[in-house]
Amino acid sequence: GMTWPEYFALRATNWTLLKHLEASALHYKHASEHDRPDTQSFKVGRYVHAQVLGPETASEQYAIYEGGDRRGKEWQAFKDAHPDHVIFKPSEVVDMDGMIAAVRAHPAARVYLDAPDALTEQTVTWTDAETGLRCKARPDLIVPSLRVVADLKTFRSVEISRVGNDIARYGYHGQLAHYANGIAAALGWTPEHHILICVEKTAPYDVGIFELDEGPKAIAREKVASLLAKLKECIESGRWDGRHPELVTLDEGNLPDWIFGGSPAEDITDSAEEVF
Repeated sequence: GMTWPEYFALRATNWTLLKHLEASALHYKHASEHDRPDTQSFKVGRYVHAQVLGPETASEQYAIYEGGDRRGKEWQAFKDAHPDHVIFKPSEVVDMDGMIAAVRAHPAARVYLDAPDALTEQTVTWTDAETGLRCKARPDLIVPSLRVVADLKTFRSVEISRVGNDIARYGYHGQLAHYANGIAAALGWTPEHHILICVEKTAPYDVGIFELDEGPKAIAREKVASLLAKLKECIESGRWDGRHPELVTLDEGNLPDWIFGGSPAEDITDSAEEVF
């Protein structure tokens, strides 16, 4: 299969990039020209993905350094022996291993993970029929016999309303729709079931397996189509406007109620963190 660096190097639009257009064309252009910083939570997300989806290749990508302080000859020798590996401390792996074990033990997740024809992290590339744009995707899990496309996500909480908020906020429904477009175009079958495998990042590592109903799937398909149409327009016009190319008037419609009296709404904290 294709490695992550090879996938990143492919000249095509993926969902991670496309969703920047929801902010503005300027945000999309910036994201397309700059690598996103590789944060600890991205590394954690990738490790969890690798161990759940492809444990046989995870050892080629990750190593655990048991030697204590990261300095001196022993640390240097370990680094030299693992030049292409992401290296974690044992303490960093405790939560990750907890998440991995919890997902693997969940009976509803195992239906997909253990399916004989399950394909993990398969790269698909295609040309969008409407716009002619090159697209790419790397779905976590596809199961042709079950007509399933699934994505694995780590959350602070799998309480259903918080999961729902994060799906909307991070566009996970759009991501699955983009994957489904690619599978239909490149592999010749259409996923009927859009599944999110969600696991909490801290003990007891609760897991929820969620399927998107027809309504959100239809909304997501429209969202993806409209973003691709917008991208085509930007490419053709050469205009990459920010959110507000013109003067904006602030009034009751776009200022919080409490500016006109009343008390501020409580801070709504997010339960997910974009990991991967």
